[in-house]
Amino acid sequence: MGHKRWPRGLSLRGSTFQFWVRVPVDLREDFGCSHVKRSLRKDSPSIAIRQSRRVAAEIDVMFEERRRVAGLRYEKSLLASNDNTCFVAQTGLSSIASVSSEPAMSSSREE
Repeated sequence: MGHKRWPRGLSLRGSTFQFWVRVPVDLREDFGCSHVKRSLRKDSPSIAIRQSRRVAAEIDVMFEERRRVAGLRYEKSLLASNDNTCFVAQTGLSSIASVSSEPAMSSSREE
């Protein structure tokens, strides 16, 4: 069987999928790394693909929040979408509200 191409940012490490994205240039000094990685803790490709979309949105919100706190230009509409996460949090589907403090984040320098 040939190499399976996953959506951008999704990779397989052993039998577990992980999602990674580059840190925007204006935030690299604040983050101290060039990439952010998060284990999806899934071995199913179909679930990992769907979960990677959610994680990508969470990371986008995290980047915009860091820009806002740092006094940089940011997209208010991305932060406004974070207000609509109450339903998701109440249903137990996600922990978007605590994205910036989630310990599952790691940098490429830690490996």
